[in-house]
Amino acid sequence: MTTDIVRFENENLPAFMKNAQLLATANLLPPQYRDNPGNILLAIEIGAPLGFGAVQSINGRNVIDGQPSMGADMIAALIRKAGHKLRVHGNDREATAELIRADDPDYTFSVTWTLDRAQAAGLLGKNNWKKYPAAMLKARAITEVAREGASDALYGVIYTPEELGADVNADGSVLDLPASAVSEAPEPARPVEAPAPEPAPQQVPGISDEQQARIQEFSDALGFDDAKCVAVVQWVIRREVGHVLDLTEVEAGQVLSYLRDRYQQEQARQQQPESEGEVIQGELIDEDPEGGEAA
Repeated sequence: MTTDIVRFENENLPAFMKNAQLLATANLLPPQYRDNPGNILLAIEIGAPLGFGAVQSINGRNVIDGQPSMGADMIAALIRKAGHKLRVHGNDREATAELIRADDPDYTFSVTWTLDRAQAAGLLGKNNWKKYPAAMLKARAITEVAREGASDALYGVIYTPEELGADVNADGSVLDLPASAVSEAPEPARPVEAPAPEPAPQQVPGISDEQQARIQEFSDALGFDDAKCVAVVQWVIRREVGHVLDLTEVEAGQVLSYLRDRYQQEQARQQQPESEGEVIQGELIDEDPEGGEAA
């Protein structure tokens, strides 16, 4: 039996694949099959050994979170097809399913589902249980007795979509799948965009010719040589530079402000009496960044 199924699937696989690709474009399919030939192929291959056609497999079989399922009516059909007897009776309060195996006619498998049992299982709050309690009770009784007495006839598909969380109607047809079970069509690949070039670093304005000339003028007036001038510049802007040409426009303004103040203080010292001038000179020496004598 198993060898026949494998050979049957292998021989028909190319036809199944082509059929799945064509069916995937139909907008009448259940949501988990639309634009998804892989899911369609899986349903067809599962249903074929059981004697189901492609459309019957798709409409009666659902894969929910990777778990294949089929409606209670299909489960009942497989039980009877295998030669077993199945009797179901009930109402909107309870339902009983009885199964008698063909190879063991003296024993009856029996399962009863009641509203109290459904309440204990937390099922009565669902829409399908509110609308179709009799159908839901019968479906639960059928699938449970099938699992207990004839699971070999189900080929491993032992749950209904409703048992796996799907919303179904009175016939057991799926109305809405759990969100995790809906396989959406993949988004089309987006063209890879080249990364945007990084903006060029903003150019900081450098020292102007006028600023350079003024710094040189104040340095000469204060008697600073090149080394002393650079030392003063570094002390003012608090960073190392090799030449005044390395200054930015803002830094050059800071240096000019300091040199102008220093020059004005020197001019004021020269206009003071000699004794007072010595005190001012001492102050100028104290604030000299190099600790040397001021001009």
